[in-house]
Amino acid sequence: MLIGKADALDNLMKATNTHFTMVAYGRLFDKDKIEEVVSDTYLKISINVDKCEAGIRGYNWMLTILLNVVKDYNRETAKSKEIGLFSDEYIGTDFEESSNLRIDIEDAMNRHLLRSETVLVKMRYYEGYSVEELAIKFDLKKCQVYYILSKSLVKLKQYLKGYNRR
Repeated sequence: MLIGKADALDNLMKATNTHFTMVAYGRLFDKDKIEEVVSDTYLKISINVDKCEAGIRGYNWMLTILLNVVKDYNRETAKSKEIGLFSDEYIGTDFEESSNLRIDIEDAMNRHLLRSETVLVKMRYYEGYSVEELAIKFDLKKCQVYYILSKSLVKLKQYLKGYNRR
């Protein structure tokens, strides 16, 4: 691709498709979107190929693009399906019970967490941001983000301790 060969993208896809598919499968919330994510990754690679370095760095560059595409899709999935802290797979299938727990979690965050803790918890578990992304966004060290999140989740767990799940 770097030197303009017509079949270069096809060769690139043959060489990387299995690995890209496995990486996407392991990190993607919505497994039905794997092919779409991998296709979008190849599209971004072909658009930005002039920024690529040949060899190992080039492969790492392509993996970074894949991981960014996965994060984008996960954020969209989190917004539309409430993945993470508010996920139905952890709450159960009873709509009334799920709604009550969501209300209780929101109430617990508002009553027992600092505003900064609430923001980090929602961004991490509701919107799908990584700890690294949060550290960069709020100019913190990753260990500080981990500490705030773990402290916040302990507070929430204590408050919700009596919550009765089926």
